[in-house]
Amino acid sequence: MDQFNFSYDQLKSFIEIVKRKNLDRLNQLGGVKGLAMTLQTHVEHGIHGDTQEILRRQTVFGANTYKKPPAKVSAVSNYRQSKQFNKLSNANNNIPVDVVRYGRRQKISIFDIVVGDIVYLSIGDQIPADGLFSDGQSLQVDESRMIGESEHVEVDGSKNPFLFSGAKVVDGYAHMVVTFVGKNTSWGEMMSSISRDNNERTPLQARLDKLTSSID
Repeated sequence: MDQFNFSYDQLKSFIEIVKRKNLDRLNQLGGVKGLAMTLQTHVEHGIHGDTQEILRRQTVFGANTYKKPPAKVSAVSNYRQSKQFNKLSNANNNIPVDVVRYGRRQKISIFDIVVGDIVYLSIGDQIPADGLFSDGQSLQVDESRMIGESEHVEVDGSKNPFLFSGAKVVDGYAHMVVTFVGKNTSWGEMMSSISRDNNERTPLQARLDKLTSSID
């Protein structure tokens, strides 16, 4: 891929490593630091963050935004899809996120997060993209927005470094390496499923129904 030393198929395999929490495969790549190097970032200093680099990363990996589903299905189905999309979209509103770029800590919009960013997470923060724990202490996240029911998960650098967009920090703090944004995240998978013209009630659709009913 453009100026990155891996192919599109390898990128898809990276996505699967995080999505499936495949720690063994991650370790084969050199762990969190190894994957960070592959993504041309540094776990402490982050990316350079100049305009050209941001555009390059958005071109290769995508932006941290989601497309609204097209109005191409029946009125009833489209209304349900639109309602689900709006609820999930509002839960992922334009919030400020703490990152470090070129060694400098700064606040940026959640929509400006790119692959390779190092994000600072603390209690109450929403995880803005999929990624990996690189440093921190006593981190616990609430993944109820992902599964529709409350479940606190311990995240650390040895047994479970995997972090997912839409989860919320309930204890501890951490630095996170962003590995995927937008449609390539677990949250993005849910958003994309809404736009599909499919009347079949899949397990993912059941999760969506449960999730959107739990969001105020």
